[in-house]
Amino acid sequence: MIRASQLAHANTLIRFIGYQPRPGVPAEQFIAAWQNVVASSPQPQGLIYRELCQQMPEWNAQVHDEAQNPNPYDFIDYTLLSPDVDPTTLPALPAEITKQYATVEGLFTIVHPFVKPELTGNPEALLYNCFEIDGPPAVEQGFVLGWPARGDYQSQQEGFYSAFLHRRIQSDIRIAAFNRAEWQSATKYADTLAGFEQNFPRQARAAAGAPSGSGRPPVHSYLGLYRIVSAFQGPPAPPPAMMKAVVMHG
Repeated sequence: MIRASQLAHANTLIRFIGYQPRPGVPAEQFIAAWQNVVASSPQPQGLIYRELCQQMPEWNAQVHDEAQNPNPYDFIDYTLLSPDVDPTTLPALPAEITKQYATVEGLFTIVHPFVKPELTGNPEALLYNCFEIDGPPAVEQGFVLGWPARGDYQSQQEGFYSAFLHRRIQSDIRIAAFNRAEWQSATKYADTLAGFEQNFPRQARAAAGAPSGSGRPPVHSYLGLYRIVSAFQGPPAPPPAMMKAVVMHG
């Protein structure tokens, strides 16, 4: 199976939709509706890849200590698009399905990619860590500039496939950035967390360069582990500018 990290490029447009269910919504109903819409509806030219991810509570239990806040979205619809595509032309789920969910939707670009292109096989677990950032633009910029050291550290760990930090295009979406990472398994990711905390203490991560003593830390992380339940790849297109991959050795 092709991976999203193998298809994304420097100018790829990302659409993110998070679905937070109201009580009593059956997951199977949502999955079936998504699969039916994506499989049977015309897709816009320039669709590269679209996936539906479902949060896995048993995997989250393995990383409970790392999660500052639980990721609230039971499902995430993640789509790669050519930069000239109008995202509103993507086929939408029926209203009788979407009204059962509180949703967050936004457009993003990939600002920091870390990929091991030589790895074979398919990662089992996806990490989605959504970041809300309070404060002026300089605080958000400080967070973005400080993130690559974390991505580089994790890229050297066993079981790592990729990590993309995405940054919002619209200023009015509450998710300022999110990390989508591919891991061989939830256990492999969980095994990295003690060393990650030692190198990047949570308190410093949440501060994101804000002045000390300035009150509540500006960065709020919402972490969850997911599996891909369905995916759709668009038709081949001429390759855009290549995204530089971080190649690991040894």
